[in-house]
Amino acid sequence: MSGIQLYDFNLSAGGPQYLPASGAFYRVIASTGPVSIKESGGGTVGPISAGQGMRNRDFVSLVITDASGAPNKGTLIVADSDFVDDRITGEVSTIDGGKARSLAGNAFGGYGYQAGGAGVQSQVQAWNKAGSGKNIILNELTVLSSAATGVQLGLTNAPFGTWLGVGRTKRAGGVDSAAVEIRANSGAWGGAVMRTFGIQASTSASYRPTEPLVIPPGFGLVACTTNANVDLGLSFDWWEELA
Repeated sequence: MSGIQLYDFNLSAGGPQYLPASGAFYRVIASTGPVSIKESGGGTVGPISAGQGMRNRDFVSLVITDASGAPNKGTLIVADSDFVDDRITGEVSTIDGGKARSLAGNAFGGYGYQAGGAGVQSQVQAWNKAGSGKNIILNELTVLSSAATGVQLGLTNAPFGTWLGVGRTKRAGGVDSAAVEIRANSGAWGGAVMRTFGIQASTSASYRPTEPLVIPPGFGLVACTTNANVDLGLSFDWWEELA
């Protein structure tokens, strides 16, 4: 071959796609998740992610297979031995990771609310159901109350009793989360506190951790007011990966 070719792929969970691609170099320039690539000579490389690939190869076709366990789409660049790529390793120029997760139906948002009760604290929980098979990667949350209060965040291994709903897809027309339930409770929070902050009346406060919170099946994130007799709303964003 001469020059370069771009190949779009759209894989089902664990599914393969044949690419009539020949050359000496390939690199994944965008993908929803990791993939494996089998060369016509018999060798298999992977799992690899966006920004990774191989050079100094010799192939006349490729089979790319999803290695994430979820629908996976992106683009592969294929070139001959004369191709030069001096871009920073890992640069993704076609589809950013967040957009790709939303397009693949793996990104979600949710909201829960607990009214204030006499003498008790208000709690809202993002619960990852036991047996869901998914890790919840939570990257941002926002809390709100009609009264000034402190808010504690912590992790728990038991679901609250009041079911409010499920996580909603970020892709219009997509499928809502089968893993996350939004639950609520009134009472004292007895778990370990990982973060606490204060909010003013009717003023929201957001928390975006430097590293995302990872919630495996059978665990949940809890937001709890430090004051009694006040309400609490909790909004949060996350994406899902195989556990």
